[in-house]
Amino acid sequence: MEAHFVHRHKETGTLGVLGVFVTPGAANPGFSRLAAAFPKTAGGEAAVDVNPNGLLPKELTYWSYEGSLTTPPCSEIVDWMVLRQPIETDENDISAFTTLYPMNARPVLAANRRFILSSFRSGQWFARASLTCTRKLDLRQSTRQLARDVISKRESALPQTILTFSTRGQGLYEFTHQAEAFVSASGREEALLTVFVRHTSCSLLIQENADPDVRTDLLSFFRRLVPPASDPDMGWIVHRAEGPDDMPAHIKAALTQVSIGIPVARGRLMLGTWQGLYLFEHRDRPHRREVMLHLSS
Repeated sequence: MEAHFVHRHKETGTLGVLGVFVTPGAANPGFSRLAAAFPKTAGGEAAVDVNPNGLLPKELTYWSYEGSLTTPPCSEIVDWMVLRQPIETDENDISAFTTLYPMNARPVLAANRRFILSSFRSGQWFARASLTCTRKLDLRQSTRQLARDVISKRESALPQTILTFSTRGQGLYEFTHQAEAFVSASGREEALLTVFVRHTSCSLLIQENADPDVRTDLLSFFRRLVPPASDPDMGWIVHRAEGPDDMPAHIKAALTQVSIGIPVARGRLMLGTWQGLYLFEHRDRPHRREVMLHLSS
Protein backbone atom coordinates (compact mmCIF):
# COMPACT_ATOMS: atom_id res chain seq x y z
CA MET A 1 0.00 0.00 0.00
CA GLU A 2 0.99 3.65 -0.23
CA ALA A 3 0.55 6.51 2.26
CA HIS A 4 0.11 10.09 1.03
CA PHE A 5 1.03 13.26 2.89
CA VAL A 6 -0.94 16.04 1.17
CA HIS A 7 0.25 19.63 1.57
CA ARG A 8 -1.62 22.79 0.52
CA HIS A 9 -0.01 26.24 0.55
CA LYS A 10 -2.22 28.42 2.73
CA GLU A 11 -1.92 31.47 0.45
CA THR A 12 -1.59 30.16 -3.12
CA GLY A 13 -3.40 26.83 -2.77
CA THR A 14 -0.44 25.06 -4.42
CA LEU A 15 -0.65 21.31 -3.82
CA GLY A 16 2.18 18.88 -3.10
CA VAL A 17 2.05 15.21 -2.14
CA LEU A 18 4.72 13.03 -0.55
CA GLY A 19 4.08 9.34 -1.23
CA VAL A 20 5.50 6.54 0.93
CA PHE A 21 5.22 2.84 0.08
CA VAL A 22 4.25 0.57 2.97
CA THR A 23 5.18 -3.12 2.99
CA PRO A 24 4.54 -5.93 5.50
CA GLY A 25 7.40 -6.45 7.93
CA ALA A 26 8.63 -5.18 11.27
CA ALA A 27 6.19 -3.35 13.52
CA ASN A 28 6.02 0.44 13.09
CA PRO A 29 4.76 2.24 16.24
CA GLY A 30 3.62 5.29 14.27
CA PHE A 31 1.62 3.29 11.75
CA SER A 32 0.21 1.04 14.51
CA ARG A 33 -1.06 4.16 16.24
CA LEU A 34 -2.85 5.12 13.03
CA ALA A 35 -4.24 1.62 12.54
CA ALA A 36 -5.67 1.61 16.06
CA ALA A 37 -7.63 4.77 15.20
CA PHE A 38 -9.01 3.57 11.86
CA PRO A 39 -12.83 4.02 11.73
CA LYS A 40 -14.90 0.88 12.00
CA THR A 41 -16.75 1.45 8.73
CA ALA A 42 -15.70 2.68 5.29
CA GLY A 43 -16.22 6.42 4.92
CA GLY A 44 -15.93 7.09 8.64
CA GLU A 45 -13.59 9.70 10.08
CA ALA A 46 -11.17 9.65 12.99
CA ALA A 47 -8.65 12.08 14.50
CA VAL A 48 -5.28 10.95 15.83
CA ASP A 49 -1.98 12.67 16.64
CA VAL A 50 0.99 11.01 14.91
CA ASN A 51 4.58 12.11 14.45
CA PRO A 52 5.05 11.93 10.65
CA ASN A 53 8.79 11.33 11.04
CA GLY A 54 7.91 7.83 12.23
CA LEU A 55 6.26 7.15 8.88
CA LEU A 56 9.30 8.02 6.77
CA PRO A 57 12.20 5.75 5.76
CA LYS A 58 15.83 6.55 6.53
CA GLU A 59 16.68 7.04 2.87
CA LEU A 60 14.83 10.03 1.38
CA THR A 61 15.70 9.75 -2.31
CA TYR A 62 12.59 9.96 -4.46
CA TRP A 63 10.90 10.20 -7.82
CA SER A 64 9.16 13.46 -8.70
CA TYR A 65 6.58 14.33 -11.35
CA GLU A 66 3.59 16.55 -12.05
CA GLY A 67 0.32 14.75 -11.45
CA SER A 68 -3.05 15.14 -9.77
CA LEU A 69 -4.75 14.19 -6.52
CA THR A 70 -5.80 10.55 -6.30
CA THR A 71 -9.10 11.32 -4.54
CA PRO A 72 -11.95 13.66 -5.52
CA PRO A 73 -11.80 16.38 -6.72
CA CYS A 74 -8.64 14.88 -8.32
CA SER A 75 -7.15 18.38 -8.69
CA GLU A 76 -4.50 18.75 -11.38
CA ILE A 77 -1.08 20.42 -11.25
CA VAL A 78 0.11 18.64 -8.13
CA ASP A 79 3.83 18.25 -7.44
CA TRP A 80 4.43 14.63 -6.43
CA MET A 81 7.44 13.19 -4.64
CA VAL A 82 7.38 9.42 -4.11
CA LEU A 83 10.06 8.02 -1.82
CA ARG A 84 12.05 5.17 -3.33
CA GLN A 85 12.56 3.29 -0.06
CA PRO A 86 9.43 1.82 1.57
CA ILE A 87 8.67 1.62 5.26
CA GLU A 88 7.65 -1.56 7.02
CA THR A 89 4.74 -2.15 9.37
CA ASP A 90 2.97 -5.10 10.90
CA GLU A 91 0.86 -7.01 8.35
CA ASN A 92 -2.14 -6.83 10.68
CA ASP A 93 -2.02 -3.02 10.51
CA ILE A 94 -2.16 -3.15 6.71
CA SER A 95 -5.04 -5.63 6.89
CA ALA A 96 -6.94 -3.25 9.17
CA PHE A 97 -6.96 -0.74 6.29
CA THR A 98 -7.52 -3.11 3.37
CA THR A 99 -10.50 -4.62 5.20
CA LEU A 100 -12.16 -1.21 5.02
CA TYR A 101 -10.87 -0.34 1.54
CA PRO A 102 -9.92 -3.45 -0.48
CA MET A 103 -8.99 -1.27 -3.48
CA ASN A 104 -9.18 2.53 -3.41
CA ALA A 105 -6.33 3.42 -5.78
CA ARG A 106 -6.80 5.02 -9.18
CA PRO A 107 -5.91 2.91 -12.23
CA VAL A 108 -2.27 2.96 -13.33
CA LEU A 109 -1.78 5.77 -15.85
CA ALA A 110 0.83 6.19 -18.56
CA ALA A 111 3.50 8.85 -18.08
CA ASN A 112 2.52 10.42 -21.43
CA ARG A 113 4.49 13.66 -21.81
CA ARG A 114 5.25 14.16 -18.12
CA PHE A 115 8.80 14.46 -16.88
CA ILE A 116 9.74 11.79 -14.33
CA LEU A 117 12.65 12.97 -12.20
CA SER A 118 14.72 10.75 -9.95
CA SER A 119 17.05 12.02 -7.22
CA PHE A 120 20.11 9.82 -7.03
CA ARG A 121 22.41 11.80 -4.79
CA SER A 122 22.21 15.04 -2.84
CA GLY A 123 21.65 18.11 -4.96
CA GLN A 124 21.28 16.40 -8.34
CA TRP A 125 18.57 14.91 -10.52
CA PHE A 126 18.30 12.70 -13.54
CA ALA A 127 15.46 13.53 -15.91
CA ARG A 128 13.60 11.26 -18.33
CA ALA A 129 10.90 12.54 -20.65
CA SER A 130 9.31 12.04 -24.03
CA LEU A 131 11.74 14.71 -25.21
CA THR A 132 15.26 13.32 -25.37
CA CYS A 133 17.16 15.06 -22.60
CA THR A 134 19.53 14.31 -19.74
CA ARG A 135 20.18 17.16 -17.33
CA LYS A 136 21.38 17.87 -13.83
CA LEU A 137 18.95 20.07 -11.94
CA ASP A 138 19.09 21.88 -8.63
CA LEU A 139 16.79 20.32 -6.03
CA ARG A 140 14.94 23.60 -5.57
CA GLN A 141 13.56 23.45 -9.09
CA SER A 142 10.22 21.73 -9.69
CA THR A 143 9.18 19.31 -12.40
CA ARG A 144 7.19 22.06 -14.13
CA GLN A 145 10.19 24.39 -14.14
CA LEU A 146 12.30 21.73 -15.86
CA ALA A 147 9.62 21.17 -18.49
CA ARG A 148 9.35 24.89 -19.17
CA ASP A 149 13.13 25.24 -19.34
CA VAL A 150 13.44 22.43 -21.89
CA ILE A 151 10.67 23.94 -23.99
CA SER A 152 12.20 27.41 -23.90
CA LYS A 153 15.63 26.06 -24.92
CA ARG A 154 14.16 24.24 -27.91
CA GLU A 155 12.08 27.23 -29.05
CA SER A 156 14.14 30.16 -27.79
CA ALA A 157 13.20 32.31 -30.79
CA LEU A 158 9.48 31.96 -30.13
CA PRO A 159 8.23 33.85 -27.03
CA GLN A 160 5.97 31.90 -24.73
CA THR A 161 4.85 31.87 -21.13
CA ILE A 162 2.53 29.97 -18.80
CA LEU A 163 -0.22 31.71 -16.83
CA THR A 164 -1.43 30.04 -13.63
CA PHE A 165 -4.98 30.50 -12.37
CA SER A 166 -6.56 29.58 -9.04
CA THR A 167 -10.22 29.05 -9.90
CA ARG A 168 -13.00 29.09 -7.30
CA GLY A 169 -15.50 26.81 -8.99
CA GLN A 170 -17.50 26.94 -12.22
CA GLY A 171 -17.27 30.27 -13.99
CA LEU A 172 -15.49 32.40 -16.58
CA TYR A 173 -12.16 33.92 -15.55
CA GLU A 174 -10.94 36.71 -17.82
CA PHE A 175 -7.25 37.05 -18.65
CA THR A 176 -7.36 39.45 -21.61
CA HIS A 177 -5.05 41.96 -19.89
CA GLN A 178 -2.41 39.30 -19.12
CA ALA A 179 -2.42 38.16 -22.75
CA GLU A 180 -2.14 41.76 -23.98
CA ALA A 181 0.75 42.44 -21.61
CA PHE A 182 2.58 39.34 -22.87
CA VAL A 183 2.17 40.43 -26.51
CA SER A 184 3.31 43.97 -25.71
CA ALA A 185 6.41 42.75 -23.85
CA SER A 186 7.40 40.52 -26.78
CA GLY A 187 7.92 43.48 -29.10
CA ARG A 188 6.29 41.60 -32.00
CA GLU A 189 4.37 43.81 -34.43
CA GLU A 190 2.73 41.03 -36.46
CA ALA A 191 2.28 37.49 -35.16
CA LEU A 192 -0.22 34.84 -34.15
CA LEU A 193 -0.93 34.28 -30.47
CA THR A 194 -1.85 30.69 -29.67
CA VAL A 195 -3.58 30.21 -26.32
CA PHE A 196 -3.68 26.65 -25.01
CA VAL A 197 -5.12 25.30 -21.73
CA ARG A 198 -3.40 22.16 -20.39
CA HIS A 199 -6.47 20.43 -18.90
CA THR A 200 -9.46 18.28 -19.85
CA SER A 201 -12.14 19.70 -17.53
CA CYS A 202 -11.90 23.38 -18.39
CA SER A 203 -11.69 25.25 -21.68
CA LEU A 204 -11.19 28.60 -23.40
CA LEU A 205 -13.70 31.12 -24.71
CA ILE A 206 -13.73 34.49 -26.45
CA GLN A 207 -16.87 36.23 -25.25
CA GLU A 208 -18.39 39.61 -24.42
CA ASN A 209 -16.68 41.23 -21.45
CA ALA A 210 -18.96 44.25 -21.04
CA ASP A 211 -22.16 42.97 -19.48
CA PRO A 212 -21.63 40.31 -16.72
CA ASP A 213 -25.13 38.98 -17.43
CA VAL A 214 -23.69 37.35 -20.55
CA ARG A 215 -21.39 35.21 -18.40
CA THR A 216 -24.25 34.38 -16.04
CA ASP A 217 -26.43 33.22 -18.93
CA LEU A 218 -23.63 31.18 -20.46
CA LEU A 219 -23.11 29.34 -17.17
CA SER A 220 -26.85 28.70 -16.86
CA PHE A 221 -27.02 27.39 -20.44
CA PHE A 222 -24.18 24.91 -19.97
CA ARG A 223 -25.60 23.72 -16.64
CA ARG A 224 -28.93 23.00 -18.36
CA LEU A 225 -27.22 21.43 -21.36
CA VAL A 226 -24.97 19.14 -19.28
CA PRO A 227 -26.30 18.70 -15.71
CA PRO A 228 -24.30 16.95 -12.95
CA ALA A 229 -23.93 13.18 -13.07
CA SER A 230 -26.27 12.97 -10.07
CA ASP A 231 -29.15 14.26 -12.23
CA PRO A 232 -31.62 11.48 -13.20
CA ASP A 233 -31.17 12.36 -16.87
CA MET A 234 -27.45 11.57 -16.61
CA GLY A 235 -27.83 7.98 -15.45
CA TRP A 236 -26.01 6.77 -18.58
CA ILE A 237 -22.66 8.18 -17.37
CA VAL A 238 -20.05 5.51 -16.53
CA HIS A 239 -17.10 7.67 -15.37
CA ARG A 240 -18.02 8.75 -11.81
CA ALA A 241 -14.79 8.19 -9.86
CA GLU A 242 -14.01 11.90 -9.47
CA GLY A 243 -17.39 13.25 -8.41
CA PRO A 244 -20.70 14.19 -10.09
CA ASP A 245 -19.22 17.29 -11.75
CA ASP A 246 -16.25 15.57 -13.42
CA MET A 247 -17.67 13.82 -16.48
CA PRO A 248 -19.99 16.77 -17.23
CA ALA A 249 -16.88 18.97 -17.08
CA HIS A 250 -15.17 16.78 -19.71
CA ILE A 251 -18.24 17.01 -21.93
CA LYS A 252 -18.39 20.81 -21.64
CA ALA A 253 -14.69 21.02 -22.49
CA ALA A 254 -15.28 18.81 -25.55
CA LEU A 255 -18.09 21.12 -26.69
CA THR A 256 -15.91 24.23 -26.50
CA GLN A 257 -12.17 24.41 -27.17
CA VAL A 258 -8.80 24.12 -25.44
CA SER A 259 -6.86 26.18 -27.99
CA ILE A 260 -7.53 29.59 -29.57
CA GLY A 261 -5.54 31.52 -32.18
CA ILE A 262 -5.66 35.35 -32.13
CA PRO A 263 -3.93 37.54 -34.77
CA VAL A 264 -1.52 40.25 -33.63
CA ALA A 265 -1.19 43.42 -35.71
CA ARG A 266 0.65 46.65 -34.91
CA GLY A 267 1.74 45.02 -31.66
CA ARG A 268 -1.81 44.47 -30.39
CA LEU A 269 -4.26 41.59 -30.14
CA MET A 270 -6.90 42.01 -32.83
CA LEU A 271 -9.80 41.38 -30.47
CA GLY A 272 -13.08 43.17 -31.08
CA THR A 273 -14.23 46.04 -28.88
CA TRP A 274 -16.32 43.82 -26.60
CA GLN A 275 -14.34 40.61 -26.89
CA GLY A 276 -12.58 39.19 -23.84
CA LEU A 277 -10.43 36.09 -23.41
CA TYR A 278 -11.67 33.67 -20.74
CA LEU A 279 -10.70 30.51 -18.96
CA PHE A 280 -13.96 28.55 -18.65
CA GLU A 281 -13.83 26.44 -15.45
CA HIS A 282 -16.23 23.48 -15.47
CA ARG A 283 -15.42 21.91 -12.07
CA ASP A 284 -17.21 22.82 -8.83
CA ARG A 285 -14.23 22.86 -6.49
CA PRO A 286 -11.19 25.18 -6.62
CA HIS A 287 -8.48 24.13 -9.06
CA ARG A 288 -5.11 25.41 -10.26
CA ARG A 289 -5.05 25.78 -14.03
CA GLU A 290 -2.25 26.49 -16.48
CA VAL A 291 -2.68 28.33 -19.77
CA MET A 292 0.20 28.57 -22.25
CA LEU A 293 0.64 31.65 -24.44
CA HIS A 294 2.78 31.18 -27.55
CA LEU A 295 3.67 33.75 -30.22
CA SER A 296 4.67 32.72 -33.74
CA SER A 297 5.50 34.94 -36.70
